[in-house]
Amino acid sequence: MIQLFHPLLTLIATASDSLLAKFVLYLKNENRILRDRTPGAIHTKPHERAQLLKYGKPLG
Repeated sequence: MIQLFHPLLTLIATASDSLLAKFVLYLKNENRILRDRTPGAIHTKPHERAQLLKYGKPLG
């Protein structure tokens, strides 16, 4: 599974700020589309919440 994300992470790591902003915009729209397809609330599991906190805390 990690090998699947490695090229994406490499691209993001070497991207400029404007390119990163485009990635964020793309991912936000992708999330919106996927959430529109999922009825009801989306609940995270404890280990998923921990992952989100781990990566989200440094962002503020």
